[in-house]
Amino acid sequence: MSKLIFCSLFAIFLTCMTVNGTDFYLLKINDEFSAGIAKSIVPNAHGMVDNKFIVSLSPDQEQRLKAANVSLELLSKDCNIDRTYMLEGRHSRRSRTALELNPIYSTDNMYIIEMPEDSKDILIREGYMVFRLADMETPIFYSPVIYANPPFDDYPGDTLADLVIQDSLYSYDARLEAFYTRFTPTDSCVAARSWLFNKFLSFGYSNVRLHAFQANNENQNVYNAPAWNVVCKKIGTEKPDTWIIIGGHYDSYIFECNDNPLANASGADDDATGTATTLELARIFKNYPSRKSFMFVPFGAEEQFLIGSDSLAFKLYQDSVHVEFVLNTDMIAYFEGGEPTVQAMTSGIPYYEVFLAAAERLTDLIPLRGPIAAWDARPFVNYGACGITLHEKLTNPFVHTSGDIITALDFEYMTKVVRTAAATLAVIDASVDPVVCE
Repeated sequence: MSKLIFCSLFAIFLTCMTVNGTDFYLLKINDEFSAGIAKSIVPNAHGMVDNKFIVSLSPDQEQRLKAANVSLELLSKDCNIDRTYMLEGRHSRRSRTALELNPIYSTDNMYIIEMPEDSKDILIREGYMVFRLADMETPIFYSPVIYANPPFDDYPGDTLADLVIQDSLYSYDARLEAFYTRFTPTDSCVAARSWLFNKFLSFGYSNVRLHAFQANNENQNVYNAPAWNVVCKKIGTEKPDTWIIIGGHYDSYIFECNDNPLANASGADDDATGTATTLELARIFKNYPSRKSFMFVPFGAEEQFLIGSDSLAFKLYQDSVHVEFVLNTDMIAYFEGGEPTVQAMTSGIPYYEVFLAAAERLTDLIPLRGPIAAWDARPFVNYGACGITLHEKLTNPFVHTSGDIITALDFEYMTKVVRTAAATLAVIDASVDPVVCE
């Protein structure tokens, strides 16, 4: 089967003739001065990889940047920008198809490939998120190296972990599963959004709003669908202009939704578990005197390739909102036994170290650090924040199928992850700003 898929893709690939050639580079910003120079020459980047910006440059732009000693690394020359894609593989069922297509660039879970648009459907079904570089607009900025402050002598915020209730996590997840589908264009997704809105109100929050946007994904037959992030804010007592965002997406999807939008997409793990985590953390932090401001966000339209989180990240960037850190949880309750590891995909090592220390203090979890990937923390990282996405040890084999149901989940394992997340947030809130190393 994999050979048939590869042959189909390769046949299409051979018909892909390069026109209107574009030269792609990786641009590294080492200080504020080089950021200013780059922004004066290049209007925007097309995403980020390995803390470098993907840019398309004319010969004149290349010469001007090199003359200013801005760090450049050639990716590929004479590419068709409309046929050049970023692929991010998130689920364990993905094959080597992307690698077999000779990517321009690759890391552990990301590829940049020039290919015809017809290839997208096959790659999406293999578990990749596919983004066309021409559609991606990332601002260029300087992100200094940071180091964590020394550890505390004690951790009073760890008591928040004891407030996490396993039965609450189960009840939130069961209610979200009961909507039958939360596929973005459906009425039941709107009903789930309203339930989440009212749930925040029931916790005693008053600053709860809907952030509206439109979702599109032609592969899923989603066109101009109204969609919303649910945004619940808690204002900090000492640093109200510094924000910590906690989120997980509430929409769901299975492959059958492409032809039948009302197919059973209960999404008990993907990502009712992340949404349940967001609710539980909002509940336990309600009366906690946080120094910094918290934003609890069940994201919409993640399954249409991060549209909800990207829309919110862009708005906050436009409004000059300082987002220090984003904690995203996506699928954290499937556990087959063995060592209780949890994946922590991060863009900020000091924050991972805080999570690692909390896990060692409170649970037997074994965090495994990986690179930030195509989850809902990623758009905020692209606008300058640090982020972590937490994900279960081994990806649920029933992801994006009707078999993603609550009876397949381990809520004891999930509770350990949420307890660690609660303690992590308390430490980040109590800490002074990380040390910047220019």
